[in-house]
Amino acid sequence: MPSSSKERHELADVIKKARTGAPMTQDELSHQTGLSQSKIHRVEAASATLTMDEVNQVIDVLHVEPTTARHMRSLTASLARGVPYSGIVRKVPPHARRYMDAETVALEILSWHELRLPGPLQSEHYMLKQFGANPIDVAPLIRTRKHRRALFRRPDLRRYACVLAEEALHRAYHAFGRVTILDEIDYLLDLNDPTSRNRQADTRSSIHLLPIETGMVHLPPDFSIVVLPGNRGSFVYIEHVAGGYYAKSATDVQTATQAWQNLHTKALDRSHTNAFLVDLRKRFVSG
Repeated sequence: MPSSSKERHELADVIKKARTGAPMTQDELSHQTGLSQSKIHRVEAASATLTMDEVNQVIDVLHVEPTTARHMRSLTASLARGVPYSGIVRKVPPHARRYMDAETVALEILSWHELRLPGPLQSEHYMLKQFGANPIDVAPLIRTRKHRRALFRRPDLRRYACVLAEEALHRAYHAFGRVTILDEIDYLLDLNDPTSRNRQADTRSSIHLLPIETGMVHLPPDFSIVVLPGNRGSFVYIEHVAGGYYAKSATDVQTATQAWQNLHTKALDRSHTNAFLVDLRKRFVSG
């Protein structure tokens, strides 16, 4: 049995013991923590785990004594790190692998993301949070992420520009907590701020934030326009919940380019994006 499975069962036992000792039903714990009753049931059945914010909620509601609380946090942190070299590897879907391969040779990438951060813009903390509840080998994920980040330093790259909706950052905050979003904002600034001491990219790459207050009524699904070298042409990669779609016709590329330009016009430029990120970071710190 992989160590993560043992840790999930141990955490499940500790939580169930604390709940029944309170005493409190799963439904009552659900009501007081805001977690669903089904989530609590799955956690106590060792088929799911909790984020650090969620386990802290459980600790507070159940008035768990300090020693047990520290043990619960330690188990949760261990599960969030994944299981290095467990042999259980998360496979990259073929549609995503095809895009990532194109990313390594693209001359230009123009992307739009409303609800999530694209891989190259994800800090390691953010990336691991997405997979931390699963007993998987995180080492290949980290290697893949570093490989994707290399595009910012490729000598043949002409331009990488991402229009990113403010909503994506708020969703990350609510999903993964304050520590994760602060680390993510710091990474975005290291990518986008020419004055950063930890500069991760040069001026060929840029991030443009689209604030919620722009009030755009219609937003397209996430997409990326990829310009390939030589006579390989261009394509539009459209992401959706069931996978990805590749559009290659000149009309499709032209339509997507116009849509991206419209978003880019509404978005903040580099300097205002960085100022917005700094201000947003302060707001997340203060809660």
